[in-house]
Amino acid sequence: MSNSHLKHRPMKFWEVISAFRDHEEVVVRVLSPAEWRKPYLGWYHQWKELVNDQNRLILDAWVPIQLTREIVKQIPTYYSFDEKSRNLRADRVGMSGSQTVRRLTALQVHDQFGGALIEEVEEYGSAIVPEGV
Repeated sequence: MSNSHLKHRPMKFWEVISAFRDHEEVVVRVLSPAEWRKPYLGWYHQWKELVNDQNRLILDAWVPIQLTREIVKQIPTYYSFDEKSRNLRADRVGMSGSQTVRRLTALQVHDQFGGALIEEVEEYGSAIVPEGV
């Protein structure tokens, strides 16, 4: 494993929940071992209350990159990255018709571009990857 993922900022707690909302079973499974249970599993189960209270201390808390890597390793989602336009989007069958489009796993996106871009794609359908990333 390369250390390329270390150049990206960690995800905030709210970004983790938003990005992986369709993979609740994976998130709970990864958060359940003692290593991550406190505080993350507790926060996960308090999600609605944290949002209702707008608890920015917890919602904006940085989540270790090692933890988000464990989640994305188990996410069966693929992404398409167009190197020319720098557009990243969830991969759909038959989407890549161009030689500039690469199909990437969630782990590859996380390590190459940062986990926050996964959240942006999940929220808006696509994201532009900044130059230099």
